[in-house]
Amino acid sequence: ATDASNNVFLAGYTPSTDLLPPPIGPGQSGPNWAGTAVNNASAGTVAWGTPGNAAGSNAADHAVTGSITANARSNYLQATNFGIAVPAANIVTGVQVQVEWLASGTSATDYAIYLVKGGVIQSGAANKSINTAIGTAQTTRTYGSSVDTWGVSLTPADVNAANFGVAIAVTRPSGGGSPT
Repeated sequence: ATDASNNVFLAGYTPSTDLLPPPIGPGQSGPNWAGTAVNNASAGTVAWGTPGNAAGSNAADHAVTGSITANARSNYLQATNFGIAVPAANIVTGVQVQVEWLASGTSATDYAIYLVKGGVIQSGAANKSINTAIGTAQTTRTYGSSVDTWGVSLTPADVNAANFGVAIAVTRPSGGGSPT
């Protein structure tokens, strides 16, 4: 459901209590592209056929799922290793994720968008999915913000770790189409 422009980036961190508004400003980090993207089969039934294509900055590649039948859900596309470098003395105030979406039909939707902390999908925290159709035209959706930690306590060490990232799953409630 995402191509290589699937970039998680830290939209807000600051050494003081003053919050910096988006877009990226002084004292903020990003955007950063995933260095690693894998299929995580801990949820759903449809695997991402080419998850590695979501890593790096080559927007020509797509992390394609298999054909998703009505009411089926994909596995997670887990993107990590973003090369984030937040100074240890700073406070993480938010995480913003941008995903480029494209589907072969009109009914595929984003189903689950979770942070990955310490290599673990934070499925008990906020699901940032908006559960609306992805559509057949490539679009970018933004999840989170510079003042939204997704219900997860985050330190600079957490977001700087190679196993910090985002997990994405899609579904097809009805009709046809698979996300790319």
